[in-house]
Amino acid sequence: MGCCGCFVAGRGDRPPTGTRAPTRAGAGPDEDSFPQPDDAARRAVGRAAGAGHEGAGEPLLDVLASAADPLAENLFFPLLDRLGVVPL
Repeated sequence: MGCCGCFVAGRGDRPPTGTRAPTRAGAGPDEDSFPQPDDAARRAVGRAAGAGHEGAGEPLLDVLASAADPLAENLFFPLLDRLGVVPL
């Protein structure tokens, strides 16, 4: 196993295909990859602030909680706008 819990290619300690190591006790397969919208908004605003941008949590939460759209740009650009990265 690699230093961060990932599996290093070419080593004998790989799990069976289709499995992965949980990153914390009780974590489900999608829990770490896809946080809940409120948690994702909080994290994203914090990261944007760390990069010098002023994000808005509540409007960002609206974007993250909105229905899926087959055209990613319809959600991606509003996401960047709410993070204060690229204004619309």
